[in-house]
Amino acid sequence: MYKFKQKFIYTAFIPFLLGCITILGFAPFNLTLINFFSFPILLFILLKIKKNNLEIKNYFFIGCSFGFGFFLCGNYWISISLTHDEIFKSLIPIALIFIPLYLS
Repeated sequence: MYKFKQKFIYTAFIPFLLGCITILGFAPFNLTLINFFSFPILLFILLKIKKNNLEIKNYFFIGCSFGFGFFLCGNYWISISLTHDEIFKSLIPIALIFIPLYLS
């Protein structure tokens, strides 16, 4: 159980948070210094997986979870634009889940 929990944290949770944090380096926040910390942490996680000889599919899950966090927080404007008319409110779950998942 402990091994699964540690593997989940390294392959899904931390890269997702790093993707969300990386968005702060872009407009409108412009905190570029954050990217100098988030990308090396992501590379450190990739090196740790290589050192522990875990399966190669974990690289895919790390990249997908990083990209999902990045695009989920970065494409917030899509779901906001769908709130201006009642017809498009049913498309908000698609904009929040499927678009970032496809882009990641």
